[in-house]
Amino acid sequence: MKLSIRHLPAYVAAYSIGILLFVFIALPAGLVLVESVRLSGAMPLQDLASLTNTALNKLDPEDRDRQIARWIASLKTEERTTATAAALGLSGGSCHGNAVRRSMSRRRLQN
Repeated sequence: MKLSIRHLPAYVAAYSIGILLFVFIALPAGLVLVESVRLSGAMPLQDLASLTNTALNKLDPEDRDRQIARWIASLKTEERTTATAAALGLSGGSCHGNAVRRSMSRRRLQN
């Protein structure tokens, strides 16, 4: 294939459009995807409780009660224990979140 100087403006335009598409569409979309799977650590329990309560308060009361009952029924014993420890830690109970951190650390080591 022989490049012709006559087609140079078309090549420059195509190259420029390709660069613009990459910079303004492909690169931002890729960065969003990479950032969406990056784990920066566990969310503090206070923030998690606040976020969960805000979301639950936006639900219809009947739907909220039905969802909570379904979630509680689906918990395994270890998850129920961890949730109870977290609730005690949030309410100022005796565990102060230490049991939750130990349980999560053990679970990470097992996996």
